[in-house]
Amino acid sequence: MIFSDDQLIYLNVFSPEIIKKYNDVEKNNKRFVYYTSAETALRIIDNQEIWLRNTTVMNDFSEIHYGVELVYYALEHDDCEFFRDAINEISPSATHQLINSLKEHVTDWQHETYIACVSEHRDEEDNSGRLSMWRAYGNTGLVVRNTPLVSDTTALQAFSVPVRYQSRSIFLEDLRGVCNRIQEHEKYYAVNADLLSIHIFHYLFTVALSSKHPGFQEELEWRIFYRPNEAESSAITGRVVVIDGVPQKIFAIPLVSDTSKGLIGTDVVELVDRIIIGPTEYPYVSYKAFCEALEKHGVKDTWKRVIVSDIPLRSR
Repeated sequence: MIFSDDQLIYLNVFSPEIIKKYNDVEKNNKRFVYYTSAETALRIIDNQEIWLRNTTVMNDFSEIHYGVELVYYALEHDDCEFFRDAINEISPSATHQLINSLKEHVTDWQHETYIACVSEHRDEEDNSGRLSMWRAYGNTGLVVRNTPLVSDTTALQAFSVPVRYQSRSIFLEDLRGVCNRIQEHEKYYAVNADLLSIHIFHYLFTVALSSKHPGFQEELEWRIFYRPNEAESSAITGRVVVIDGVPQKIFAIPLVSDTSKGLIGTDVVELVDRIIIGPTEYPYVSYKAFCEALEKHGVKDTWKRVIVSDIPLRSR
């Protein structure tokens, strides 16, 4: 991924680990996997779209709440006074302005952010998937290539970010690193005080969106997020559906390549590396169904792409 100068300043100061993550994905050609139900996986293939759902209805009830608590910890707790002092030394009263601004935005972050969650896929999981994910999220794993997640296009206004698994103590150390890097760029921010506020605001939003309890770290999660209240995309369509009896609005990302918009490798044929069928009472019929679904979209040698997990886990 190519970053602008402003983006590089922001990332180097506030989120250097994101650069490392993106570089690691590209350098090692890492793939991602979407664990879900067979029904959802078939819908994604048949309709050539993936849904972004409101964070308030996701599996983990604390999807953004956990991160928001860390944000307020940084802005209000005595342990983090050094962070606020570092900001105010460059831009007096910036912290006070941030707190007031956040009061207007946090509720919107929590209620009007739409996401889809994927996990980094490891090569050694090609024939099995990940046991903990089968237990938590479904019986089908769509393994996809990384092109859409690391592309440079902003056509969709949907972005990807790796999840950080951090407790308060880990976050506190992260804040100390941020402060050190702010001080290293003091001259730059002294003449760009407004930019400092923008960068801190974006950093705190990223903390809210991408922070998760360390107990979930084996998920290796990335989040694809869309904020229609901030920037809408003509390519993403919203509609109301009913999921598990709950009526809700979703936003659908089309899985169709469009080189004119920089959308490359996003159609089913190019995107889907393999499908792993997890614990199910009927592996053979599931295997045949997914082979047929892929064949309808022109996928060749489906027998190589559809795998029945060799983990001996009984489905319930």
